[in-house]
Amino acid sequence: MIDLLPYIGYTIPFAVLLSFFLTFFSIPYVVRVARKHNILVYPNHRDVHQGGISRMGGLSIFLSLVFCLIFFSGINTILYFRSILTGVIILFFFGLYDDLMELSPWKKILGEVMAATLVIAGAQMRFSNLYGFLGIYELGLVPSVLLTIFVFVAIINAFNLIDGIDGLAAGMGIETSLLFGFFFIVNGATRFATLCAILIGSLAAFFYFNVYSKKFKLFMGDSGSLVVGFLIGLMAWRFNELMIEPGISFRLNAAPVVAMGFLTIPLYDTLRVMVVRIRHRKSPFSADRLHVHHILLSLGFSHRKVRIFLLTFNLLMALLSIFLQHYIHNVIIILGILLAICLILTFWLLKIRDRQQKNLIPNS
Repeated sequence: MIDLLPYIGYTIPFAVLLSFFLTFFSIPYVVRVARKHNILVYPNHRDVHQGGISRMGGLSIFLSLVFCLIFFSGINTILYFRSILTGVIILFFFGLYDDLMELSPWKKILGEVMAATLVIAGAQMRFSNLYGFLGIYELGLVPSVLLTIFVFVAIINAFNLIDGIDGLAAGMGIETSLLFGFFFIVNGATRFATLCAILIGSLAAFFYFNVYSKKFKLFMGDSGSLVVGFLIGLMAWRFNELMIEPGISFRLNAAPVVAMGFLTIPLYDTLRVMVVRIRHRKSPFSADRLHVHHILLSLGFSHRKVRIFLLTFNLLMALLSIFLQHYIHNVIIILGILLAICLILTFWLLKIRDRQQKNLIPNS
């Protein structure tokens, strides 16, 4: 049995603090360089910010993550994490290219598939069991590989698309890492608990500058959101596999659905937006203002209120998924309940928005 007290008392807090301060002190330098070379993003018809702002936040997050992963890795762990580091590097540079030059969605997906394939081939990180979802338990090699690639691409794109207002993607990353990290700690998955701590510290520092700083405000950019989505995908994989290991302290019976519950807002919003775009014969990757945070902004809510509402709703759905899995052993029913709640919420918000827009139209 692993003695977790020293680990929780020293390693986790130190990982959070180190990644926080590395990101915190590097961001002002990144912003100054971006301004000097005019690497800034200016508002268009979809944006809600004013003036030119750097979207190089991903650079500070990336540097902090890589340094901390190496710092907290022994010889055996660094070999374990080498595929993860390679995947992080690939996605960072794909995202950086998109931030600087613009990259087609399909080329970004190619980078995501490459990163997922690396962790599958290099570290055997693939989903092996669906816990009875759609009547499927253990997966064969080919279905396992295809499912793993699909899940990684879905989660990476979900975080990429949810990054639409100040603090939302970072806050969602922190919240999700805390949820996964709790189960990693209580079940002795120390490597991934450290990964959660590192990501939390880095995103917390970025969150401060993204939301509260006026002098050094910056955006995460694709170089950040792709990397964060990739790491959250790794956490979802480890969480799923951890719950079928013998001898763990806190076991969940429907790990795939609970993991989706932790990611309710990013996954549901991405699915809904893509379905609506396809329905209107548009590319599923086209830019628009159909996201749930855009709907809330159109209702007159501030960035702060939208952020709090969505993070709170996501947390409640995560807790509900944990609660339901103890009482409902059919994962389809649990998933259906979560989806129904999201659909009801969306329908309600859209009805309010339509009513407001009608009231703004003067009678002829």
